[in-house]
Amino acid sequence: MGRERFEAEFGCYSEWLVEACLVLGVDPVPAVSRGTGRPALLKLASAPLDARPGRMILDLGCGLGGPGTWLARNTGAEVIGVDVMLQSVSGLRRLSPELNCVVASLRALPMKDDLFDAAWSLGVLEMVADKAAASREMCRVLRPGAPLVVYDFVLTHTHSGHIPEADRFSLPNDTLRCLKGAGFKIRDAFALPNLPPAPADWVAARDSVRAEVCKRHGDDERFKVVEEEQQTFRDLVAHAAIQEWMFVVSKGAP
Repeated sequence: MGRERFEAEFGCYSEWLVEACLVLGVDPVPAVSRGTGRPALLKLASAPLDARPGRMILDLGCGLGGPGTWLARNTGAEVIGVDVMLQSVSGLRRLSPELNCVVASLRALPMKDDLFDAAWSLGVLEMVADKAAASREMCRVLRPGAPLVVYDFVLTHTHSGHIPEADRFSLPNDTLRCLKGAGFKIRDAFALPNLPPAPADWVAARDSVRAEVCKRHGDDERFKVVEEEQQTFRDLVAHAAIQEWMFVVSKGAP
């Protein structure tokens, strides 16, 4: 049942979001960024990347490409996305055809060693069971000294209650150990400060797309599964069982 719930949330629901964006003609950046749909968060996460024309940035777990599209638009960098879900990559190609992207696991990236100038992973490592393997692969494809920014929800304490099927939350120190063990140097790690909320136009785009999905698929059992999983996530946040953290690291010299 766990895999079916994962497929509903990150397979079917992604296809429905793309469908709604195209029908409504809205900007996909605020509409499909989901948990990362705040300019203040994207600015904070992008600052260490030194993203600019001529630099190649890897978007690890790109989803439907909202943050990656924002990064390319605002910096002129070449952004390459990778995501394990075919529906996400197919949707990204429809919504943001200017971005390159590939279907692959973070545990087996189909890229050469020392290729990218920087990378970010936004809300993705929390869903990977083998974080050590993913961390090693992320390190492998970066140039020596290249920065990596990881934004994730982490556990505030050992939690034995129900969590969404997709998530494999870790304590902050466990994430740091994985990154250090993979060959990264820790530059910064912190609980996210209070950031400004998404502006009204971002909220309106997101809400209109969600309303369109609900109108078209609200009676589908898979939609109800997605609603349940998202509510479980919101409950964990409300009860302070998880919180937002950012990890800024760089690849050590060979």
